[in-house]
Amino acid sequence: FQALSSFPGVEKDMAYVVPKTTAAADVVREIRKAAGPLLKDVSIVDLYEGAPLAENQRSLSFRLQFASPERTLADEEVLTLFNQTIAAVTKRLNIQLR
Repeated sequence: FQALSSFPGVEKDMAYVVPKTTAAADVVREIRKAAGPLLKDVSIVDLYEGAPLAENQRSLSFRLQFASPERTLADEEVLTLFNQTIAAVTKRLNIQLR
């Protein structure tokens, strides 16, 4: 059992264009590594294949939930973490933000 936090969380969405051979679990793993301890959850919210994407590509959309059990997160702090996560995942997996 874990008590609910009295501090609100923040959700951010991102989508990547990836080769069909890239597993969504690999992207989730890299998101978790890059986002750090304030990332409480990451989930896949959409998978799209078709025009205008190339035949060997698909779009994966993710929802990231950031929260702290000790305080309310500042918008700037979350935005910095989010942008760092995007940069790290893009570089590590050599994929493109949509």
